[in-house]
Amino acid sequence: MLLDDLSLLKSIFVQLARAVGSLHNEAGYAHMDIKLENILISNEGHVKLCDFGFSTYATNSISKILGTQSYMAPEIYNSRTSPCNAKMTDVFSLGVLFFILAFGAPPFHSAQMNDQYFKFMRMRPGSLDFFKFHPHTKTLYK
Repeated sequence: MLLDDLSLLKSIFVQLARAVGSLHNEAGYAHMDIKLENILISNEGHVKLCDFGFSTYATNSISKILGTQSYMAPEIYNSRTSPCNAKMTDVFSLGVLFFILAFGAPPFHSAQMNDQYFKFMRMRPGSLDFFKFHPHTKTLYK
């Protein structure tokens, strides 16, 4: 596990979730590139989001590919023909970020069906078998 201190992991994720919630609901923006590299943590453990270069209004429909591949929601890949909700793509990226913080690696390289781990998750929604086979989580089952 990347962060061995579970209370620290929880604190970081709660702060991130609150920051994104405030960004969406109070400021009215979606970040569109939530990733490990865009998170700052002070010596006191305070978390800040940075790099708002792709940000857009939270209510916007996204019709172009934005973000970093391993964090992007699957609907981003089809956004040119089928626009997607900006806020929901941030929520997906938060999930990917949480997986990375907990297990030290992304759950997949891209949220597309040609990625074996993403395809496994899509073909078996709700199944915990994904964790039995992913190289960074399968040790949990030994």
